Amino acid sequence: MTASSPLAPASPHPSQLAPSALQDRLTVACDVVRRAGRSAREAWQKGNLAVDLKGPQDFVTAIDRDTETAIRTELTKAFPGDGVLGEEFGGADTEGPLWVVDPIDGTANFIRGLSDWAVSLALVDQGALHLGIVYDGGRDLLYWGRSGHGAFCEGKPLEAAATDRLDQALVMLGNSRHTALEDHLDDHRALYALGAEYRRHGSAATGLLMVCDGRVDGYYERHLNAWDALGGLCIAGEAGAFTAAPNMARFLASGGPVLCSCPGLATSLAKALSPLASN
Repeated sequence: MTASSPLAPASPHPSQLAPSALQDRLTVACDVVRRAGRSAREAWQKGNLAVDLKGPQDFVTAIDRDTETAIRTELTKAFPGDGVLGEEFGGADTEGPLWVVDPIDGTANFIRGLSDWAVSLALVDQGALHLGIVYDGGRDLLYWGRSGHGAFCEGKPLEAAATDRLDQALVMLGNSRHTALEDHLDDHRALYALGAEYRRHGSAATGLLMVCDGRVDGYYERHLNAWDALGGLCIAGEAGAFTAAPNMARFLASGGPVLCSCPGLATSLAKALSPLASN
């Protein structure tokens, strides 16, 4: 990212874990997330949803809860010193490695049998992202990234798109009721004025994956929780994308705006989407 950008990505920090310990965690986490995602697919096919409403258009199912419980159980068994923070059951503060999990990102899609949903997991240590693992439920594909070691989908290396013109770009524009409608419409207007096309499909995790493998050129949302985005952000950064979010402590505590962009559009998108400039 150039120095003229209104936002610069956070500087990397070392992990207190040895490289072999990080690799062990990646291996275990990939297996855990894949199995959890496939179990969620099977549970949906059986109709075991038991849908509850946490707020307007904010759904949770028994599958969300069961999936997070299964992931927590396996991670704490394998790595008892690690903490876990999840969307459904929260988590305690920890000074050590912290797993951040969204058991089903895109629950509204999942309930209705739409393909855009994912199981997302990230490992944070020393205030920085070190691992990201996301299972794309609609396509039965596992994505992962490890800081400094690249990003992959089912073993195939990933690379963000080479697009460098907004009038040729496709940007995913997320939204939730954390954001005022008029603010969301301002983002539409900004992208339209610059000639970019945009889509909204209801899952930040899968939207970020689309940047990772070059299917789209950017993803932006004015407010995401950490569990929605950290897995995808880690993978995207390792695929060469520019990523911007609040500092880790703030993001974990209260969420905030997130931008993920192919390198050639990062400066333009960060300038156009104004909340990023003051983040």
